[in-house]
Amino acid sequence: MKGSGILLLLALGLTAQASAASPEISARWDLPGRAKPTRIVSSDGRAFAITKPSAVDFVALDVIEREPTAAQAVPSLGVDGRLFDLALSRSQELDATTNLPLVRESIYLASSENDAELLIAAVPPGGPISIGGAIDLPGKANARAVAVTDGLVFVGRSSSGEQEFVILDHAGQILGGLHLPKRVDTIEVAGDVAVASNKRLQFQIDVSDPTSPLLVSTAITPRPADPPLNVKGTKDFVLDGPMAYLAVKKRDAEVQEVNLRMPLNFPDLDGDGFLTLGCAGDSNTAPVQGLTKWCERLAQLVDDPSFRVVNVSVAGSTAIPSPASAYDQVATLLDPALAIDAVVLSFGTNDTNLVHFAANPAVFESQLDEIAAHLEIHHATIEATGRRAYVATMPPRWKMLFGPNGFNERIIGLNERIQQAFPPEDIVDHYEFFYAGPIEIADGVHLTQRGQNKRAWRALVALTH
Repeated sequence: MKGSGILLLLALGLTAQASAASPEISARWDLPGRAKPTRIVSSDGRAFAITKPSAVDFVALDVIEREPTAAQAVPSLGVDGRLFDLALSRSQELDATTNLPLVRESIYLASSENDAELLIAAVPPGGPISIGGAIDLPGKANARAVAVTDGLVFVGRSSSGEQEFVILDHAGQILGGLHLPKRVDTIEVAGDVAVASNKRLQFQIDVSDPTSPLLVSTAITPRPADPPLNVKGTKDFVLDGPMAYLAVKKRDAEVQEVNLRMPLNFPDLDGDGFLTLGCAGDSNTAPVQGLTKWCERLAQLVDDPSFRVVNVSVAGSTAIPSPASAYDQVATLLDPALAIDAVVLSFGTNDTNLVHFAANPAVFESQLDEIAAHLEIHHATIEATGRRAYVATMPPRWKMLFGPNGFNERIIGLNERIQQAFPPEDIVDHYEFFYAGPIEIADGVHLTQRGQNKRAWRALVALTH
């Protein structure tokens, strides 16, 4: 592929201050069936909500698509009984043959139905949602609260007039539990501690041994945190990186996104009143007609007149020396006339194309070492000027995988080297939980608009933490 371009995207406004603005509503969504959301969760630009009993009980919103969605297009479903709580489960594992990352996402729904206290909703991105399974806990009970961690599900339930806290594996097998004096409405888990609460009381539970949870303390439930923006009718909210999502009792705007206006973590180096980010990369970053690349989408996400991007990416570019090299792009971005304050380096696709299918593992490893070494040179060159430098990991591929030393093995190897070479605060994660399929990676290599949006989201998370 050939192509080049320098795109300077300036937000509207003639003057600006490089300081954090106040949070404000950046998008609103209309839910179908006059649904009134009561609980909401979100992760990586996807939001899920349960509603008061109606024709619609559960909705999924691809808020990462950025455009408010018409109610009739919002994926939704109705269930028997009432839903009280929900929790997102995410996992990623590698296919043993192809090293293709397999992402699984589902929502656990706490239900009033005695024979299906936990419903498991399948929530594929961009596709219809459905109930993919159910867990029937022993006894006559309903689930009131649910939380999920790697490998474990935590449930607060009412059973025959008694209140219980139980721990299950993802297959639905009960591992342990204990009785509590009062009903549980929410559960939060951090490490070996679970906090189960209702409006009045909060129970701290040691869950280091899932087969024998231990009640450690009981306290008055503290006043709930205020939402980041005072919106009338807010029933629940969730923080998701640089954004927050509100469940609101308001017709035609039941889910609302709040841009938290978090300050970017690099300074205005030349004091010109702008925070200017340079984007260097290959065809997955280079501007092209008909597709808003992640660099420009990032500017839209930040939505601040003091932030601008300069995209000098060129299709076919590599981190290593080549006719279209990162060395040229870095030199361009360091031109004082562009007033760049920070740079994101997003290379590797074409570099890994050049890695030979080496039968000798030592040769294969040394080739990946060489790519990583050049990324370190670029990073050091930028930071030596006082500018902030970030390095992006590579997204997966799902075509032309080949066998041993195939493309995903190369990508994994290069990403591991990036994680070893640079501090976490200098890394933009463009790999974890990317869907290796046409929903996010159109032809196996090049990202769709959704994939670009996700990259922009991850970049904003890295630039604000």
